[in-house]
Amino acid sequence: MARRTISTAKRKEGKDHWALKKMALGIVESAKHCRECVQMPCMEACPRKIRIAQKIQEIERLVHAYL
Repeated sequence: MARRTISTAKRKEGKDHWALKKMALGIVESAKHCRECVQMPCMEACPRKIRIAQKIQEIERLVHAYL
């Protein structure tokens, strides 16, 4: 029986894709909660300009664009 080998680049690409899919599962849930915070008026009024919720939204868009 012939043994099939997969190139290292293909294997890495597959692992990256798998990791992004796993990350997407968690980011969707987090982004859902962050969407609720982004809509709150206190986010715009924050004196320290903490924008974690907006960054999570950006990450979600990037992950979905890649997949």
